Amino acid sequence: MREVNVEALLGAVQDGKPWLARFTGKEYGRALQDYRDQYGPLFREAALADGEEAALADVLLDGLAEGWRRQRPWNRSLAK
Repeated sequence: MREVNVEALLGAVQDGKPWLARFTGKEYGRALQDYRDQYGPLFREAALADGEEAALADVLLDGLAEGWRRQRPWNRSLAK
């Protein structure tokens, strides 16, 4: 698989707390634009990697599953 920053892509999904706090009626537009500015190029690069979508999806799903396993059992459903 072409070199894609998987950790950064996982962070875009897993580290939602700072973003969720900003996704309010007043600040939603600016927060979404900031999110796109930060993560858009990474997702674009990953999406344009020739024929590697399945491999990238597998890596991301495995990373998400591993993150859920690291959660305390009582916090897993919230993390998902």
